[in-house]
Amino acid sequence: MTGLQEVKAGLHEGLDASVLEWLTACMLKALSRGESLGPAALTFLLARYAATNREDVSEALGQALAAALEQAPKARGLAEQTAWTLLFAHAARVSDDPRVRDAASSGVEQLSVAWSSDVGSRDATDISMHLRAVEACLVATQVVESASLFGAAVSELERLVAAHYEPGQGIGTVEDQIATASALLTAYSLTGRVPYSMLADELVQIALRTPWASRPFEFNCEAALVCARLAELHRDADYRLAAVTSVNGDYGLEAGRVLAGQLPQVRDLGTAAAPFGLALAQWLNLQ
Repeated sequence: MTGLQEVKAGLHEGLDASVLEWLTACMLKALSRGESLGPAALTFLLARYAATNREDVSEALGQALAAALEQAPKARGLAEQTAWTLLFAHAARVSDDPRVRDAASSGVEQLSVAWSSDVGSRDATDISMHLRAVEACLVATQVVESASLFGAAVSELERLVAAHYEPGQGIGTVEDQIATASALLTAYSLTGRVPYSMLADELVQIALRTPWASRPFEFNCEAALVCARLAELHRDADYRLAAVTSVNGDYGLEAGRVLAGQLPQVRDLGTAAAPFGLALAQWLNLQ
């Protein structure tokens, strides 16, 4: 093992599949006690079911989604509505319950209201929150039957970027950079338009100039997930031929470093550590 490999191994100690197993067990126990799980935790369980096809996860998840269908309409605020919409958009891809698809459609309608409001008012809102809503709608285009949804979501993404992007400075705060990069990567995955992923790369490079140590747990997990997605993209030889990619740093290593910094909090947070589980699963796919 080389010196660099030893450093990487030390940085990533403890980041393995056992953490995913622990989080899964933690959430299953919570559900068995009759506790309600939020959209992030249920999204994590969906991802675990897709990866493992475990029957116990499937059974618990089915019951939890039925409860979520009752809980989601009570959501208030853009952030909460976005999280539920994203959950149902993912769930509709594996569930044959028509109510799940209907819930995704209803969520999209709620989020789209912001796009028809006054432009000046929209520009004054939290950029990262707005971009997460746009990304949820982009994900939902794969399950929601709508002739206009995809075009509207892409147009809103491009409008927000045009309104707030400054060359060399990126977009707003470090949270805005990461949220925008995530939405751009999702748009790239749906369209194959390389300028989207290249701008995501640029925004993450700008974000990396800002120390993240004091940032909230959920933000660090979101940032690690975006870095892992970029690392996966950069490993694609065809993509490297088509795009101008950043040569500064190793996104996989960066994602691991950020996750290692959050690992001590996971067991204390329990089911609230779901964003960590989603990011860790993406990072482990790179190993």
